[in-house]
Amino acid sequence: MGRGVVAVTAPGAGFPVEDFLEAITNQLDRTQDSLRLKSVNRPLTYAIRDFSMELKVFVELGTDGRVVFRPSAADDTGASVVNIGFTTVNRTMIDENTVSLSAVRSPTLDELGLDDQERRQLEKLGVRNAEQLDQLKRTTGENTVARYSGLPVDRLRQALSHGRPRVRSVQAVPVAPVPATPVPVPPVAVPPDTEAPVAPPASPVAVADGPEIVRVPPRTRRIRLAGPRLDETTQRARLAGRPLGVRPVEGGVELDLGADAQPGDLELDLGEHGVVSMSLEFDPDDDVVPSDPWRTP
Repeated sequence: MGRGVVAVTAPGAGFPVEDFLEAITNQLDRTQDSLRLKSVNRPLTYAIRDFSMELKVFVELGTDGRVVFRPSAADDTGASVVNIGFTTVNRTMIDENTVSLSAVRSPTLDELGLDDQERRQLEKLGVRNAEQLDQLKRTTGENTVARYSGLPVDRLRQALSHGRPRVRSVQAVPVAPVPATPVPVPPVAVPPDTEAPVAPPASPVAVADGPEIVRVPPRTRRIRLAGPRLDETTQRARLAGRPLGVRPVEGGVELDLGADAQPGDLELDLGEHGVVSMSLEFDPDDDVVPSDPWRTP
C-alpha cells in the first residue's frame, strides 16, 4: 500500500475535483501500460496494490456548481485534509455500474436549450442528456420530473421536443467502384471539346416530421438518413412492407434497399418514439430506352 502527501503551493490556483482525479488515473493507466510491456521480458514484476493520497486544501464551491480544491500555501491555516484512496475495478464492474454508450450519444442538456441553472437541477436527478430525460419521464411521468427538478412542465416538454428523434435529410450513398484488373487498351483520340458525362452527386433532401416524398437516383442501393438520435432509437426499417438492413452511423442510420428495390412507403420504427414514415421514389433511369414496336431492327 502506497501513501503520499501532495503539497501544491501555487497561490490561488484552484482545480476541479474531476480534473484532478482524471489526471491521476491517466498517469496510473500509463504505468499499467508500461508494466504490460515490461512483462514481455520479465514475467514476474511489481504493481501498485493500493494507492492513497492526502491533500491539504481549501474546499470551495464554484459558481457553476462544481467542487473546487484550492491548495494551501505554506503559511495558510485552516486547510482541510482530504484523503483519497484508489482501488482497481474490472470490466464487469464497469459494465454493471456505468451508463451505456448509446445513452451518452444523446444530445446534451445544453443542446436541448436549457440554461445552467436548469441543467444543474436535472443533473441532481442523474439526468445529463436527452435520452436520460426521456427515460425518466416515461418511468415517473412529467409531473414528477417537474416537481423534483423545479422546472415547469411546459419547459420540460419544450426541452424534450428538441431532443426528439427526427429525420432531417435523406441522401443516397454512392457505391464504391470495384477495382478491375488493368487491361492494356490502345489510346483513343478524343476531341478537345468532348467531355465524358459525369453523374451529378446526390443532394440531400430535407424531410419533415410527417410523411413526405423523397426522391433518390435510380438503382440506389443504400441511403443515409441523418437526424438527431436516429442511430440510438431506430430499431427496424421497412420499404413497401419489406424489411431492410439497418446500420447505425455517426449522426443517423444507413439502410440497405437491396438490389431490386421498388418505390413505396419507407418506415422507421423508433421504438418508444413511434414510427416515422415517408414515400420513397426513384428518379427516371435515362439509361433505359423504352422499346418501340414500330422501330425497324
